[in-house]
Amino acid sequence: MIVASKFLSIFVIVISVAAGIASFYLLDAASKEQKKKRIETIISQLVNFVLFLWLAKILLNLSLFIQDPLAVLAYPADSSAFYLAVLFSFGLIFYQSRKGTIQAFLFVQSIIYVLVTAAFVYEFIQLIWFDNSLSVGNLVLMALLLLLFFFFKERISPSSLFIVVLAAFGIGMGALHLLQPYMAIFGFLMAPWFIGVFVLTGFVLIGFSRRKGQSEEDRMGGIQQ
Repeated sequence: MIVASKFLSIFVIVISVAAGIASFYLLDAASKEQKKKRIETIISQLVNFVLFLWLAKILLNLSLFIQDPLAVLAYPADSSAFYLAVLFSFGLIFYQSRKGTIQAFLFVQSIIYVLVTAAFVYEFIQLIWFDNSLSVGNLVLMALLLLLFFFFKERISPSSLFIVVLAAFGIGMGALHLLQPYMAIFGFLMAPWFIGVFVLTGFVLIGFSRRKGQSEEDRMGGIQQ
């Protein structure tokens, strides 16, 4: 029963992410070719994240995995594996940005919209389908983040947009921590320290990328105009 519930949660996450990607494709102003390339990059990074989840789950349960691999692989990842997978993903994106294999600012703008939209859909499903009243706070927060995204999207640079949304996310999650018994993202329980580290790491990475990639951002601004 527990396993079935976990896999149902995974199914809802998949549906939510698919909705986020579909919404991005329909609403983004870029050409079809550009949107396809951006979506390919987003999907590639999401696949990497899933692989990192599996890797993190194995590393965190290495002794059990050696004795009984199925006992580890049969169950979805927990919050600790989620934390580690986020760290791995940050590291990979930062590395690819430094190597020039990914357009950091373009990717950031795209992934923000997809993930916030996906989170909004996920919380909406949790509220309507599963009658989870604790999803109301997250639903309101994601709606506000989407409004911020659309309001500032054409007014500030992608890196500044990332900073605004990331800061709003951190403040919003902090407020929810005071109002709710727990915080969760896509069903993964989030500790307050992780939210703080996540926001701080985001600021540090965007700062490094911004210093190196200012010319890239300027070119993007010229293309958008």
